Amino acid sequence: MKTIMIAFRQGAENGGPYNSHLRIMQSNLKEKYTFIPLFVPKGRMGLFNIRIIYNLVKQIKKAKPDAVQIVGLELIGFYLTVACKLSGIKNIILAIHGSTSEAIEFNKNIFKKEIMNILEMYTLSGAKIAFGVSKYVHEIRNVKRYSKNYYGHIYNMLLENTTEIDGHAIRKELNIPAENIVIISAGRIEKEKGYELLVKVIKYFNNNHRMTFLIAGTGSYLDNMKVALKTQLDKGQVLFLGFQKDIKRILSTGDIFVMPSFHETLCMSLIEAGQCGLALIASNVGGMREVVTNEENGFLVSLGSANEFIKRIEELVNDRSKLLRFKENAQKTINFRFANNISLSRLDELYSMILS
Repeated sequence: MKTIMIAFRQGAENGGPYNSHLRIMQSNLKEKYTFIPLFVPKGRMGLFNIRIIYNLVKQIKKAKPDAVQIVGLELIGFYLTVACKLSGIKNIILAIHGSTSEAIEFNKNIFKKEIMNILEMYTLSGAKIAFGVSKYVHEIRNVKRYSKNYYGHIYNMLLENTTEIDGHAIRKELNIPAENIVIISAGRIEKEKGYELLVKVIKYFNNNHRMTFLIAGTGSYLDNMKVALKTQLDKGQVLFLGFQKDIKRILSTGDIFVMPSFHETLCMSLIEAGQCGLALIASNVGGMREVVTNEENGFLVSLGSANEFIKRIEELVNDRSKLLRFKENAQKTINFRFANNISLSRLDELYSMILS
């Protein structure tokens, strides 16, 4: 069997790229290919870190793979591309999960943006073949300019269907009233993911005892968020659950999933929420438009509009029939649109193409 190394960023276990690659390794493709993990060391990467490159080269040379699947376009993609080139790997498969240029635009740091443009150009031109995790990826300027062999999009794999979880029992465990509407948000707790905006939304519903907010994940804004929502935290209206290895367990308690991110290539947590039957409310940006069908399985909200998020949440809380319809539609559309068999078939085709 041909051997494919797949990259993982240590410490990023709650991220979409990590879980997507893990599900590929655990899929039935393992009967056709030998998968070996390539671990990018945990910690701050910096602009040029010799230690990280040496570590990656050592792993690659030991495994002697026929191909390496890397993550990009962010800084991690540059490091992996350099390591592959130094290790003599020609079959570099670039899975594009996002672009630093989008985040840099949010931070408005022109110098960093220009540096990352150069590094992303190197990463894209160094790959033998590239694919995006959403249709939106091909709209990214650098992908259009520098990807010499772009395969198209392959959606991230869904959570495996396991035994149904008793959401009512989990609610009881968390002391959430059975009649409450549970609103969930999960992912990296960062400002650029819209969590500062979500604080405003939660504060608006301060005196609504029919609603409970669950926040799952970790990140640099988490402590600030806890301080800002101390009143709601003391009342039990908002619960911070930290990193959840089994996110399906938490999603089973929910009714509505909120994702107020300022940029998103696809948003795996949004897909998983829909798969678990939650109505979806998300920023109208990037690949989230491929997950949320407005007025069918949820709402797409104007970027950065706390008022619109509030309005849409109120609409679903006050209209239980619409909430139920959105929940049912979310599960149906996600299972159809992001079916694992389609993603695995396209991956198999891509692997066969590059390894033949």
